Amino acid sequence: MVMTICSQALDNYVRFEHIEYGMKKRIGLLLASIHTGAALNVWNSFARLSAEEPGALFIFPGGRLNKRQDSEHLRNAVYALANAENLDGLICWGSTIRYDGSAVDFERFYAQFASLPLVSLCYKTPQHPCVEFDAYNGMKMLVNHFIQAHGVRRIAFLRGPDFHQSALSRVRGYEDAIREAGLRLNPLLVSDSFNWDSGAAAIVQLVAERGFLPGRDFDTLIGSSDLMLFEAVRYLAKRGYEMPRDYRAGGFNNSAESRLLTPPLSTVHLPYVELSAVSFRIMQSLLGRRWRQASVDDVLLPSQVMIRESCGCHNVPAIDTQAAMDTGLRERYEKEKWNEALNSLKCELLGIRTRRELALCLARHLGNIGIGTAAIVLFEDEQVSVCIGSFSPAGIALAQEERFPARQLVPSTLRHQYDDGVFMVQPLFTENQSLGYIIHNVPIHDGLILEELRSAVSYALKGILLMDEVVWAKRNAEQAEQAKTEYLRALEHEIYEPLSGIMEKIEALEKTLPALGPSTSLAFEQLKKLVASRERVFCPSHRADWSASPLLFIGDDTAAWPVLAGDSEVIHIATMERFTRTIAEITPLFIVVYGLDVAAIAEIRRHPRTLMAPVVLIADHIKTPEVIMDLCHYSRLLICNSAVATSPEFVSRFRALGSGAEILPPHTGAFVKKAILYLNQNAKGFISRWKLADAVHVSEDYLSRVFHCEMGISLWDYLSRYRVFIAVDLLRHTDLSIQEVAFGAGFQDHAYFCRVFRKFYGMSPSCMRKTTPGDG
Repeated sequence: MVMTICSQALDNYVRFEHIEYGMKKRIGLLLASIHTGAALNVWNSFARLSAEEPGALFIFPGGRLNKRQDSEHLRNAVYALANAENLDGLICWGSTIRYDGSAVDFERFYAQFASLPLVSLCYKTPQHPCVEFDAYNGMKMLVNHFIQAHGVRRIAFLRGPDFHQSALSRVRGYEDAIREAGLRLNPLLVSDSFNWDSGAAAIVQLVAERGFLPGRDFDTLIGSSDLMLFEAVRYLAKRGYEMPRDYRAGGFNNSAESRLLTPPLSTVHLPYVELSAVSFRIMQSLLGRRWRQASVDDVLLPSQVMIRESCGCHNVPAIDTQAAMDTGLRERYEKEKWNEALNSLKCELLGIRTRRELALCLARHLGNIGIGTAAIVLFEDEQVSVCIGSFSPAGIALAQEERFPARQLVPSTLRHQYDDGVFMVQPLFTENQSLGYIIHNVPIHDGLILEELRSAVSYALKGILLMDEVVWAKRNAEQAEQAKTEYLRALEHEIYEPLSGIMEKIEALEKTLPALGPSTSLAFEQLKKLVASRERVFCPSHRADWSASPLLFIGDDTAAWPVLAGDSEVIHIATMERFTRTIAEITPLFIVVYGLDVAAIAEIRRHPRTLMAPVVLIADHIKTPEVIMDLCHYSRLLICNSAVATSPEFVSRFRALGSGAEILPPHTGAFVKKAILYLNQNAKGFISRWKLADAVHVSEDYLSRVFHCEMGISLWDYLSRYRVFIAVDLLRHTDLSIQEVAFGAGFQDHAYFCRVFRKFYGMSPSCMRKTTPGDG
């Protein structure tokens, strides 16, 4: 049975609710949004009333079901949290949640809440009591006002979505008012069914497609909602049509949009406060008995016409101007304060890189708009959620991320913080991914501010998750590279050991057959040479002899070679033209090339005698990315700046390589080569650890480890030596002051530069300039 409550009875009903509703319960409110249309008024009325009572109200703005536009369907995930584990009862504004699916599909949506007592708003279902507005009579009274007070005859109508029960009632109210006034109902003046946010499309259909113009073809325009009419009026205004000069206008809902137009809209006011009061009253009745067997009447609340200037009326009741100004100033001050806090939060969120930083940032800023209790929850999978941070008046909880069942709102350790008050459960999502939600107390009733907060946190979180993916990918790549290195080492060992055993058997066999002829002896010698060559390929470290094998140096610059060679025999050729002839006579232990010559490396690697020989390329400056990328494909190859090649650390590493120490595999060595390229390209500016690691695509710690392993010197010592090399060049060839030289070489501190310079050269920069006069 539907119970229609008159105004006087409604007052008693509301007062009764306030007296009796005193249970400490957890009630959920489901609706599509909190920041547009009538939703602004509806959730506010529930929040204000609930704040006066014991217990908790949880608001779930979960979007319209399966609406793909603007990724609204990604909001739907929070509806699953409205369950018996979190709530004692549920109030669902179904008419806003249903999008364009069938009634059967929407009944399935309601069915998921079968374990809870439920009050449905503006959408009637057989299983649940319904509270709704009298949309039919509200629209009928509005149209009658236009006809009776202004004598209009041609009324156009913007029709709302047909799946919305109240929208259908508004159409019927419009049509019956036309007929009962004895006017002809022109179906072409009624638009097709459009969604609430498609008012512009609806008026385009009437004006552009059907050719109806304001003033000529219709004298009045009525919208199924203020939001639809708001867009339609703005569309007509751009084409030079004004209300009420060219047409009269009226809307429905008395939402914020009705007061944003000039002049403000005549509309139908809905009893939002009464809606919340009656809904809570019915919920109280359900919770106080066996609600599955309870029979509760539906309630139809009366609507009221609000007359403003858009219809042409000039005798609109006067407004208390001073009171309105005071209220407006207070609201403007509060909104400016909230916007300032929100803008400050947005600025800091731009630099957030971790989940912990996000929680700390929110805790610092949200208190400025009264949000003192909040938790950020991410969806891990269908069964598990993870709370990445929370704060309350008791403090900030950041010790560790806490996993908990996905059906719960918050971990059980935080549940007590949400026993009293009004809380918003806002979905966090980006263009193509549902991330989780933020649950927080509601200190303000501006849905636009809260929606901006939701959006800002969503995109900050998306950036953090992308950063996490990069770190995860880097870590996996590093682990794979380490595993590959270990595999190759094991493979070399497995191949070398059998070869070593074969050599021993050959030598033993040769000793047992001393009377063999020359041809047989020659065959034995050739066999031993073959096995030995394979041993050098697969495990050169076992065959290296620093003192016995010569070092081959290729190039014109010989400054670093004496330091690297030490007492070893050195073969020097100026160019690669003599390489083949030289290799025919020797098998070098090590090859050093001055210059980044890819063609020379290719020739060295093609020759069987130097196929696996370690190679070091030395250059003053290393700044050509294409060359470095080509060199990264070659194994047993190092590159080094000449400024570093004579350092004790690198010389020690060079000697170790000649004695059999291993060189990193090509893929791992590529990280080192790319890091050296980055240092050379950016040495004169500020270089941070994370930017360098990011440019190389590995983590900071891993890069530091592999660089030191490959080069025998730390990243920062390498950079310091290269910067000092740049400084020496400036000292010799310019008249810059010592401080200018320091800054020009990339040092941020003049005194530190002098200390480093003296450490490497044993003299001050000024002494260097005096002893080695240059061209400057």
